[in-house]
Amino acid sequence: MKVLPQWSLAPLLDSLIALRGIDKISAMVLLGELGDISRFDSPKQLMAYLGLTPSEHGSGKRRRQGAVTLTGNSRARRTLVESAWSYRFRARKTMRLKRKGG
Repeated sequence: MKVLPQWSLAPLLDSLIALRGIDKISAMVLLGELGDISRFDSPKQLMAYLGLTPSEHGSGKRRRQGAVTLTGNSRARRTLVESAWSYRFRARKTMRLKRKGG
């Protein structure tokens, strides 16, 4: 990215932007909220930090997993969820755009 070539996280920013569904703004929000991702020892720790791990309900020998915990960094979590939706459901061209040839 030409805007911040001297920034220490610029290579990571470029890597995030290369992923489908993540644009420059989303990548910058994620890096701003998470900082240095290498501080997480495993992806599991990162997901726990974001609140994307399932909740657990248990009693005795029974254990059930519920919805995601939603604890942690809500801005980064929301950005990832929106990026996932963008990845899953790409924008479609409307009939008006198709007629224009766009």
